Amino acid sequence: MNDFINYLNSTNNVGGNSTGSLAETQVKSSYYDSVKVDRKLGAYITDCVESGNHKAFILTGHAGDGKTSILVQVLKSLGRLQDREGLFVQKEYDDFLYYKDMSEIAAEKQVEALKAAVTAPKRGKTSLLISNTGPLLKAFEALMRAKKESSGEQFSDNDRMELQSRLFTQLDINEDESLQIEGYEFVLVNIARVDNVPFAVRVLKKILVPQLWAPCTTCSYANRCPIKNNYDLVTTQFDRVAQFIENYYRFLYENDKRMTIRQMVGQISYALTGNLSCNDIESRQLKEPFFVYNFANLFFVLAPGGISHSGPGGNRQLWPDENSQS
Repeated sequence: MNDFINYLNSTNNVGGNSTGSLAETQVKSSYYDSVKVDRKLGAYITDCVESGNHKAFILTGHAGDGKTSILVQVLKSLGRLQDREGLFVQKEYDDFLYYKDMSEIAAEKQVEALKAAVTAPKRGKTSLLISNTGPLLKAFEALMRAKKESSGEQFSDNDRMELQSRLFTQLDINEDESLQIEGYEFVLVNIARVDNVPFAVRVLKKILVPQLWAPCTTCSYANRCPIKNNYDLVTTQFDRVAQFIENYYRFLYENDKRMTIRQMVGQISYALTGNLSCNDIESRQLKEPFFVYNFANLFFVLAPGGISHSGPGGNRQLWPDENSQS
């Protein structure tokens, strides 16, 4: 039995439950560190903490773009997240403050959280606040209104429009320069604007590390296991497979069908396993394991617009009896 197969199956949502693919769930797995791909932004935030060059970082973007994974990378690099340890909604250290997801904070506390994040450098801390765009804009508007009113001024419609314009402009151009608004300085990063296509091949390479597949090499069912067959095929033809996958995701990206990192990981893992488990291989005789469950076929089952919850080939029977003529 290879428990890594179960981990791969947990990274897609073919069964209708996507919670297993979330970073806050994945981080508790012993396989998370083996598969994760570190990002330059995470390394930069870590350096700000360790060097004392404290900055306030705000990350926004689509679900699955890797915002939480960047937080996990920072915490692990700082030695503040142990194996299988989960994340808090908010936690503050002597030199680092984070908010995992502002949407998980009560609405009346979101402005307070935003203010704490953008003023953290003045208190000798680097901060990282993760938020969807909607709650972030509302919190900024409320923060600016409160600051204006505290000095006896009104927060006008023009002020609101100017604030939104500056934030949206920054989200669009996605520069790494700090943004200064009404005395608050912070780095606003829209992860959805980052080209994540190269991550696909890096993830595939990590998934195929031989140590993770060692139990499969001695399994008595290996000769009739489509998962092992896929592993062998993709490993042998890695350069060709990697080139195709990167070209495919590049094509989607250039045609406004950008896939998130979570979607890419789910698609690749499903193409390898077909959502089968070792127990499935042991307990059932697959009629056509090396064609129906071939990596190339399964890859397009989870392609955009091609998701099939009944398995490869639509409504075909996944587990035909070995003596069946169907």
